[in-house]
Amino acid sequence: MSRLIDRLYAHGMVSFGPEHPQGKHLPVEALTDHLTGKPLFADATAFVVDNVTEYLFAENDQEHWTFEEDFPCVMLPFHTTWIETRRASKICSSAYPTRVPTEHPLAWGVLLVADRFRDTIFPGQAVIVEQMGRLLDSYRPVLDRAVQRSQQLGRRLQWEECSKEEQMAAHIVQHSTTVAQMPPEQFRSLMSHEVVSHILGRPPMWTVTGWMFLEYQRGRIVGPAVQVCFYVDGTGKVIPVTAPDGSPRHLTFSSWQPFSYDEQCNLQEGLAALLFPVWLALSFCHCKNVEVVPQHHLQRGKPQRYRGRPRVVYHTLNIHPMRRVLQGEGHSASTGLKRALSICRGHFKDYAQGKGLFGKLHGLYWWEQHLRGASQSGVSVADYAVQAPPR
Repeated sequence: MSRLIDRLYAHGMVSFGPEHPQGKHLPVEALTDHLTGKPLFADATAFVVDNVTEYLFAENDQEHWTFEEDFPCVMLPFHTTWIETRRASKICSSAYPTRVPTEHPLAWGVLLVADRFRDTIFPGQAVIVEQMGRLLDSYRPVLDRAVQRSQQLGRRLQWEECSKEEQMAAHIVQHSTTVAQMPPEQFRSLMSHEVVSHILGRPPMWTVTGWMFLEYQRGRIVGPAVQVCFYVDGTGKVIPVTAPDGSPRHLTFSSWQPFSYDEQCNLQEGLAALLFPVWLALSFCHCKNVEVVPQHHLQRGKPQRYRGRPRVVYHTLNIHPMRRVLQGEGHSASTGLKRALSICRGHFKDYAQGKGLFGKLHGLYWWEQHLRGASQSGVSVADYAVQAPPR
């Protein structure tokens, strides 16, 4: 059975842009690095996390999740990482009856790329103005209604008289106007590593950018449907950033369709939930007692093919030991997954300077995280090496 990444290579993707707002089929190679021009999928290490999705949606009833608080480590195991999953069989909830998630795509995936924050190149002034203009297009009806109300009253609206979406639209207008009229030298001084670190409250270690792909109809993959961007600190934990309306900044829409404010909020909430298995899988990747298993698709000793192409080698996560820890020591059945999942976060150690690790190894090293209580539960915790797929 083919996977989403195999179908992406075979069928391409339906992409949206200013030249093709209704959508156009593009090959997967069209998604390239903005600096080198190299196809981003070329160096991607693939993970299939169907079991993580099933575990999160179907096997626990935790209702509310947050990207910043519930997932201990979202650092990528590789520079370029593809993570995909199929729809879970059901959704269990502490607040609602169990149901089949028919609103979810049949499959979805996200391509994530991690770069050192100090090497991050910020977008130019014209790019920011263009992005703000596209965002403002979705708020035109909101602004028109506010102007009409102001004219009827014969005065300017007070801030407290404006709805939440009208206040958000005003923020966008103000920000867009400020950026457009700003001298280039001032813009460059503000879009700097120092200023961004100050806004975030601490300097990030990594910048992670991603693109999300959705498959509601088999073989018709829409993407990139959503762009993901977030900062990761030295412990591998995300640094929270919020928009003026309180929504997370790690999820931004790249669709050219003019969604209303309410539609944007609903879509963002739904798509953010689809990313929860991705964040959980990344946290699992750094746990010693979770096994990463490569899948090579051999048939009679030869690689299997899909539509004339060799199938992509991907990895799966064996989280059965994790389940025993959560159900035994963590009592996940009675306390919920959030309280049971007590992961000791990993951390980075920089041996670039001085004598180095063991007096000879230099560079940045990641100390893996582990689960508290694993040995007490009788689970054998063994080190493992995550191997990149053969090229």
